[in-house]
Amino acid sequence: MWWTERTTTTLPFDAGLQLLSAPAIPLDQHPATLFDIPSGDLLNRYARYDRVAGDYVIYSGDPLEEILKLDLGRGFWVNLPYPVNVTPEGTSAPSGDFDVPLQPGWHLLGNPFFGPTDFGAATVFHDGTYDMLSAHRLGILCAVAWVYDAADHNYKMISADSNSQRQIAPWSGFWLRTYQPCTFTIARPTGTSAATSQAGQSSTEKGGWSLQLVAAGSTSRDTDNFCGLRPAAVITEVDNPPAVGDAVDLYLLDGDSNRHLAASFATQAVTEYKWDVVVTWPHPDGEISLTWPTINELPHKYEATLRDLDGGKTINLRLQPRYVFNAQEAGTRHFRLSVTPTSSQPVTLTSVAALPTRGGGEVVFTLSQPAQCGIRIMNIAGRTIRILESDRLHSAGQNVVLWDGRTDTGSSVPSGRYLIQIEANATNGSTAGKEGPHRLGHVFNLLLG
Repeated sequence: MWWTERTTTTLPFDAGLQLLSAPAIPLDQHPATLFDIPSGDLLNRYARYDRVAGDYVIYSGDPLEEILKLDLGRGFWVNLPYPVNVTPEGTSAPSGDFDVPLQPGWHLLGNPFFGPTDFGAATVFHDGTYDMLSAHRLGILCAVAWVYDAADHNYKMISADSNSQRQIAPWSGFWLRTYQPCTFTIARPTGTSAATSQAGQSSTEKGGWSLQLVAAGSTSRDTDNFCGLRPAAVITEVDNPPAVGDAVDLYLLDGDSNRHLAASFATQAVTEYKWDVVVTWPHPDGEISLTWPTINELPHKYEATLRDLDGGKTINLRLQPRYVFNAQEAGTRHFRLSVTPTSSQPVTLTSVAALPTRGGGEVVFTLSQPAQCGIRIMNIAGRTIRILESDRLHSAGQNVVLWDGRTDTGSSVPSGRYLIQIEANATNGSTAGKEGPHRLGHVFNLLLG
């Protein structure tokens, strides 16, 4: 039996983009009626997702298309032009849990209740009834929901195997990815906090580890991206949700299947871990920064490096807290994240040589392990005239760096004798209480003819 809800409670909604779902559906199922605003104020500001087309259907005027009509358990995007107050009135969910039949693909769903629902307590029917983690293990759906944080302009992951946040707030829409036809049953709020899930231990507690990758532009962020090792976990791969408008988007690319993933975990320990990382931005965004806020949780026995495949630069994530690149035009950037064992030995700098070239010189040196290097040119009095590199990561083995014979101001230097200093900094996974990164220097002469 369906219920007609009429309440005196007034709820405020801020202006701006929001991913919502209504627990009370007005008789005409029109979003303008729900928000009590003129329908013209929602032109090109309200959208639903068409699973079959794989794209959004945007409100462009009345009569309202069938797919755009409000419905219980279904989510929608709205970009409110101004703050509004909503007094819910209309059809509400019947007693008990709430069933939503689903076909394979992405679905924009929503909490159909006036209270928070425990995502981990939902069930799935497909030739039998399963809990969320069992359904994930059987490949029926991905046991992860994606909600939108309007204040942060960013998706947030809600996982069924979390032991902390599994609640989906009332009025909240969310993304869900299904792989098989099924019925998704949303649990009615019980008035108590969600119980700890059966697989709610962290990757570290299970002998694994996790790295978080964050991409941030001028007006949006993409924070919930994870990779690492989870030996005993059920959820090891999570599909990247459909992008939000003009927001920056980061995903891990599965080269075998071309899947775009927000989470990708190995289940067995190997010598070297690698992930292809892609960042996209559909509009000019000035600068985009990449950060890795959980790098300190990576076991000391590992090093992590990020190589910009388009820019040619490689950085050590332990030694550099962020990487910034130019995004003046819309585009895509490709990276490779590598996690490798850390050497137990201090870094050594050997086979150092300086060779004259036409108008400058080249510096040759060999490293015993990857290290951040600083290279500077000094005159015979020891005054720095050119900083060739500052904290640039070089690989183990022989490395060559060129100098064009100019100072930092761009002036050509006269022929003569110059000093070159190299400093290498390597993180060896030393435990707390031991000395930090090793620092080695080398000064030698370079005679320009």
